[in-house]
Amino acid sequence: MRTWRTILCLIVIAACLPGILLATGRLPIDNEPLVAKKYAGWSGVLRIWAFEGWTGGDCLAGWINRCAAGFEKAHNGVYVQVKYVEAEALARLGQTGVRPPDMILFPPGLLDGAEGLLPVDASAVRSALAASGGGYAVPVALGGYGWAVNAAAEGAAIPEDEEWRCWSRAAQALGFPGEPAEEETDPAPPGMDLGLPATASMEEIDVRADALAQFINGDLGAAAVTQRELLRLTRLSEQGRGPEWTFQPGRGAYTDQALYLAVVAGEEATAALSMEFLDRLLSDECQSALVQFGAFPTTDAPSGASGCLAQMDQWLRRTTLEAAPAFGVSSNVRRNASARMFAFSKIEKPM
Repeated sequence: MRTWRTILCLIVIAACLPGILLATGRLPIDNEPLVAKKYAGWSGVLRIWAFEGWTGGDCLAGWINRCAAGFEKAHNGVYVQVKYVEAEALARLGQTGVRPPDMILFPPGLLDGAEGLLPVDASAVRSALAASGGGYAVPVALGGYGWAVNAAAEGAAIPEDEEWRCWSRAAQALGFPGEPAEEETDPAPPGMDLGLPATASMEEIDVRADALAQFINGDLGAAAVTQRELLRLTRLSEQGRGPEWTFQPGRGAYTDQALYLAVVAGEEATAALSMEFLDRLLSDECQSALVQFGAFPTTDAPSGASGCLAQMDQWLRRTTLEAAPAFGVSSNVRRNASARMFAFSKIEKPM
């Protein structure tokens, strides 16, 4: 009896053996190569390269991290990694053999063109800003220019041009302190007297490396400022330091203090997630949080700013705002520092 059972089992095994061998040939024992192939180039991390030298915000790293945290919560298994890099790394994107990021954050003028970038939708930002990215970048944070005015002192000055802040170009749009605005009402305090002759003009604006320091010391009647300087002056006033001053937005609205986001061409999955992250940065929640980090919204979201920061925010919402384009060298002082777009001379007192 036992012999017959043994023979029967051997017959069953022999009948099944071809099927077992066929299945073994089709199903790999080691599936790691398939997994590696499926996820090649994608680790679950969205990589952003941000220009480390942008001075438009007080601490925008905190803002990006806050927005990224909400994005990661809504996208299980996806993480956002921000790396701060030099201008050269962004300018040579994809040319060095180093794996490019999924997104880049940069100021106007750093990149000559949009090579290697994907078209993006800028319809969420205000109309005056929508075209500034050329269809390949979207401004996600904004800053501006204006005058800090001390009516008890004389003279007006702008700082020397910097790599990413073209003060001379901004001053041309701001006009001389006290000039009427191009539209709406004159934002300058009535009866303001800077101690300058009634025929004061743009040629009487000085260029001083220490313009803000002289203003803080009470030795200057007006100094051109961005939101960074406004924050510093506000903090000094809260501490009972510095002069009595007011903020004047200026005659016209111009800014090169914008931070643009662009999506780098790459894997379809990461590109789609990058577009979603851009939407996250442009959400009302993230845009309204910008003022806490020294910048202003680029959308219609309320900023929550107060005092002089609210004045600058409103000025930047003007339909006549001129924003420096994302691509090209027109606003990049670094590339041609000797060729000033506008010339200013020392203040010459009347004899």
